[in-house]
Amino acid sequence: MFKTKKTEIIDKIIKTESLVLVETKSSINMVETESSEIFAVEKNTNIFFFSKPKSCNLDLFFEYHPKQPYEELPFKPKKAYYRPDNTQRQWLWYNSIKKALYCYVCLVFCPHSNAFTEGMVTWSHTYQRIEEHENSKDHTDAAEAYFLNSTKKNIDFLLFSKQKSLRKQQIKQNRQILECIIDVIKLIGKRGLSKYDIHLNDHLKTIIEKSKKAHESGSKGRGGLITFISKNTLNVIIDSISCIIKNKISDAVREAGMYSVEIDTTQDISVMDQCAVVIRYVDKNCVKVNEKLIALVECSNSSGHGMFELLQTVLKNNNLNLEMCIGNATDGAANMQGIYNGFTAWLEKFSPGQVHVWCYAHILNLAITDVTKCSLEAASLFTLLNNAAVFFKESHKRMSLWKNVVGEKEQRRLQKAGDTRWWAKESALNNIFGSPIDGFNSAMYVCVVSALYKIETSDKFNSDIRLKAKCLRTEFLKYSTVLTAFIYQRIFEITWPLSKYLQTSGIDLIKSQELVNDALKRLIIIQRDCNGIQLVANKYVKWASTELENKLDEVDVDDLIVEDHLPEIRSRKRKLLPGEVSQDQPIVNAYQRFTQSKLSESKLEAFMLMSVEKEVLYNIDSDDIINKVAITSKTL
Repeated sequence: MFKTKKTEIIDKIIKTESLVLVETKSSINMVETESSEIFAVEKNTNIFFFSKPKSCNLDLFFEYHPKQPYEELPFKPKKAYYRPDNTQRQWLWYNSIKKALYCYVCLVFCPHSNAFTEGMVTWSHTYQRIEEHENSKDHTDAAEAYFLNSTKKNIDFLLFSKQKSLRKQQIKQNRQILECIIDVIKLIGKRGLSKYDIHLNDHLKTIIEKSKKAHESGSKGRGGLITFISKNTLNVIIDSISCIIKNKISDAVREAGMYSVEIDTTQDISVMDQCAVVIRYVDKNCVKVNEKLIALVECSNSSGHGMFELLQTVLKNNNLNLEMCIGNATDGAANMQGIYNGFTAWLEKFSPGQVHVWCYAHILNLAITDVTKCSLEAASLFTLLNNAAVFFKESHKRMSLWKNVVGEKEQRRLQKAGDTRWWAKESALNNIFGSPIDGFNSAMYVCVVSALYKIETSDKFNSDIRLKAKCLRTEFLKYSTVLTAFIYQRIFEITWPLSKYLQTSGIDLIKSQELVNDALKRLIIIQRDCNGIQLVANKYVKWASTELENKLDEVDVDDLIVEDHLPEIRSRKRKLLPGEVSQDQPIVNAYQRFTQSKLSESKLEAFMLMSVEKEVLYNIDSDDIINKVAITSKTL
């Protein structure tokens, strides 16, 4: 019965408007995690109900008391709890944890401290001390104040009852407004929310009108105007959401009992290294593998020991035991998998037996990156794609001409072919030469060549820019460029779905192996399918030539003809030495020389927790965020 009563009261503490009822960090953590241990409940009860309460919590305090247990006492309960005339001393209660007697009436209303407000622990002449305290002036005054308070005739109620009622209404309204602002932050990018939400719309109109009046009167600063949209308020909300997300993920990881970590760094726009820490674990029902972002922190030391200390700090801040880590996945760099001072070596010292896994998606994409640099023709192609994109983007005049060629409605732009984004080269290639799914109609090849030709023949640009445009146009019109593009388009068509699947969370290992085997088979098939690639390239050349003729009727067609064959390269004949009979058999056919050189070679921490873990974010109750913000704000 007593345990049930305590549980109900602790629930009321959680539901109350302010979390200041629980005054210590440990008790807050106990209440928030809804611990079922009776010791935690006893501790919370001891902290709040056995100390002087705040005026706003008197009703809850008086509802709990008196507490008069009858077991394991250092005195006779009937003699202490009852007067000689058998009337009960309801002001007296016993703290079973501190093993002390208290007077809760004096604890609340007596301005002086005495033995029964601090806890009476002297058990000699116990009943005489109880009677003396009951007859004392301090206790009599406190009892009178208690009865005035219970009948709502105390000074506080008579003077401030109206103000308290208004304050409650204001707090309720503030919480509604803050809830709307939280929705805006959680659903960032959703437009017109203030137009359709009554509370937020009225609040914005009010603060705008008050701000105008203050500005017209010449006053400086915000004064007492509460807006809830200031930088500090929004930062507190964002930090609260981030903290709640981290707590939920940490609780789930602790329930799992073991986890593995994934870490990697990337530079932001301010050229600072940002390290993302991801945790993989199986849920408590052993049904699903979860992959959660737990931190995004600045990395100042990228050595193996520095990365280990960074991970150790992140895990400690989230109350996760490093010894529960059974594996780590990295990009395979020297600072990560070094035998002596690598990240894995340091992690193994504190978590023996953990396994290091080099991310297979990273290995695959490193191999693809090397493939795009394996020959001069391949390097020339992707350098050309990148230079063309940069050429138009670095000048507003050239960008304006590009928009006129493409069309204002299309708003299509070229993609840079960088190495850090694995999809960039495939995207840059498909943007210009068309994707295998959409066909030639999605290609911007004709637009690129037309725009370059217009810049080359325009007097509005200086000679350097016109020369660059001519060089780029000439390279795009070469048959070797088109042929190389379709070779790599065939490769990307096979490898990109595999790479994309290996980067997803909760992947199926069996399906991954099947995709790898299928990709290998398809790559072997196309390895020598030179005729198939040549047929597609020839078809594309005919289509591009026709489109260029239709697009630029006024231009000399000879300048914009796409090559339909490789140029014949004159082979050098070696002189025969005296007595030498055998002769060289050089490859004369240009296409054979091209395929011979190609196919014989091989080889990123209050906005981000919210951006990646959308499922956790959308499941967070706005009341949890408001209650966390309320710790730092008296208006809530």
